[in-house]
Amino acid sequence: KTVRKDLVDSGRYKGPADLKGLVFAVSPPVDGAAASIMLDRWLAQAKSPDERILPFVGHYDMPRAHVELVRRDQGLVAQVTLKPFTGGSPPPALPPMRLVFTGVDRVVVIDPPWHDMAGEFIRDPGGRLTWLQLGDKTYAYRGCAAQVTAPAPIG
Repeated sequence: KTVRKDLVDSGRYKGPADLKGLVFAVSPPVDGAAASIMLDRWLAQAKSPDERILPFVGHYDMPRAHVELVRRDQGLVAQVTLKPFTGGSPPPALPPMRLVFTGVDRVVVIDPPWHDMAGEFIRDPGGRLTWLQLGDKTYAYRGCAAQVTAPAPIG
């Protein structure tokens, strides 16, 4: 990370949150993929937790499972409901699982049973959220959750 000296000296830049409103350029190093990952992580720090989390709160669906993402303690929590097969008994309930951001639109699950599962939010060309890819599954975004704060602690 390199920031112009005059921005630091003047106090305009103290950390990633001060990037708002600035235009910057990145020179690609030898490993462009690594630079992209580092830039994503750095830019993700530029937002407050609520600014980063609230756009992702909502319902995500696929034929075999439903994911509701809620805000809890300035974090993002997934409540996954597995759907039964036709005529089958309901699968066991999964516990709530916390997600942490590893970059812009990228997350990882930090609680069992899906610990270390990577995820990515996919947007349409207009920037609207359309999909959540979590592990090898893709969930369609179905809209905001009516309840944006989960009441019970994980434990």
